[in-house]
Amino acid sequence: MTLYALKHPNLLRYHNMKYQQSPGKIELQVLSEFAGGGSVVRSLRSNQPVPVEVIQFYGRQIVSALSYLHNKAVTHKDLRASSILLDNTGQVKMADYSVGKKIQELYASVKPVQPSVHFETERIPTLGKSGKKADVYRLGILLLSLVEGKPIIDLLPVIPSNIPSDLHDFLTKCLLKDERHRWSAQDLMDHTFLKTPLNIQPSNVRASSQEKQLGDEKMADNASPEEDSTELIPFIPSSESGQSRLQNEFDILKWLGTGGFGDVIKVKGLFI
Repeated sequence: MTLYALKHPNLLRYHNMKYQQSPGKIELQVLSEFAGGGSVVRSLRSNQPVPVEVIQFYGRQIVSALSYLHNKAVTHKDLRASSILLDNTGQVKMADYSVGKKIQELYASVKPVQPSVHFETERIPTLGKSGKKADVYRLGILLLSLVEGKPIIDLLPVIPSNIPSDLHDFLTKCLLKDERHRWSAQDLMDHTFLKTPLNIQPSNVRASSQEKQLGDEKMADNASPEEDSTELIPFIPSSESGQSRLQNEFDILKWLGTGGFGDVIKVKGLFI
């Protein structure tokens, strides 16, 4: 199964890879689908717990993508917050699945293996063997980090008792020490925590000039002479506070339309 053949609404599509070999190095270029909503890493930077509804929203899509990969005999191997990207409508786009393995295979195909060159197969501490159940363990660590609002570094973390019982049970099933009893991604798809109807929906709000005239002072203050009447505001769940990485780091000047890899946005950096 090649990366290009994997198709799921919550997987970032990889379209092509090419490499260029030069003395002492191999330069790899990867062409992938564009995901302009940042990653869930932003949720950990504030050191504030993420609302349960948002965790459920992310968790449902991550588990769906993991279940698809596992059914195709593919393991992620490096699931972490930076692997979970968001598109402009807030939908999860899981990235980096088995990419390390592909890079290792590429290196071996163009250069004899050298003892001094090592590829890490376990970048995150994991209980048990590397495989599907290791992906589930990392899923549990990822969601628990969103619950806590900070990265989790303990191999056997304590799950807070003050969270909803279904979320507590879900995390417990992911983080069982004995991987023989740890639930599979397919099992987790049927867990009560993911089956409960969502209380939030993603939003892809394009503010019209009429809405600006009605008093959106913040947008007016940040306006540029180059702006037109259509702007893109990245996904913000209705129960989550703060702005996206795109809004924090760039002044959004104009939505230019939709290209081959998603929405095309004209921006200006806010940092000098």
